[in-house]
Amino acid sequence: MPTVNPMRLLCDPPGTMTQNMAIDRLLFDNIKQGQGLATIRIYSWSEPCVTVGFGIAIEKLPKTFSGVPAMKRPTGGGVVYHHNQGEITIAQTGPRQKNTPVNELYRLVHEPIAWALRELGHPIELLMNCGPKNTISPSPNKALPSCFSDAPCLYDGLLDGRKVLGGGLRLAMNSFLYQGTIKIENLTAPMMAQTLIACPILSLETH
Repeated sequence: MPTVNPMRLLCDPPGTMTQNMAIDRLLFDNIKQGQGLATIRIYSWSEPCVTVGFGIAIEKLPKTFSGVPAMKRPTGGGVVYHHNQGEITIAQTGPRQKNTPVNELYRLVHEPIAWALRELGHPIELLMNCGPKNTISPSPNKALPSCFSDAPCLYDGLLDGRKVLGGGLRLAMNSFLYQGTIKIENLTAPMMAQTLIACPILSLETH
C-alpha cells in the first residue's frame, strides 16, 4: 500500500449507489484537507447499479443499461455494472508520495488485495505486462471503456485468465482515492476484511 503508517479499516454493510459514492467522496475530501485518516473501506451494493469514471457522460451509456440506476464515480476508469451479489468494492484513501507513478499506486493497492484473495483460496495473479488490446473481446459499445469487458491493464487481477479485480484512481496534490471492484462469487465484505487485516505488508486498525 502507498503508506506504511497505520490505516483505518472500515467494513460497511451493503449500501445504495448514492450512499456508497457519497461516503467515498467524503473520505477523499477529508484526506485532501488533512483532516482524515488513511482508510481502506470494504463494502457491497444493496441493489444493482452502474457507475462510470468521472470523465464519462452518463447519457452515453448503452441502452442495455436502461432502467438501471447510474452515476459517476469520483475516480476514473470505465463502465462498471455492480451486482448486489457476487462482488465487493474496495475504496482506499491516503497520502501519495510526490511523483509516485500511477501504475505504482495500482501495484501498491492491488498487492495486499491479491494476497488476501489467495489466502481465501482464490489464486489470483496480477497482470505484470499488458498484452495486445484484442486479447479480450471489446466492449459492445466501443465508444465507452468497460472495466470488465475490455482487455485488462497493468496490475489488474486475473483468475483463470478472467479479470476479477480492477479499479480507478483520482489524484489530488499529495493524496489519492482508489475505487476497485472484485467480482468473485461467494466473496463477502466481512470475509475480505477479516483476511486483509492479517496481511503482513499492511498495518491496519479496525473501527
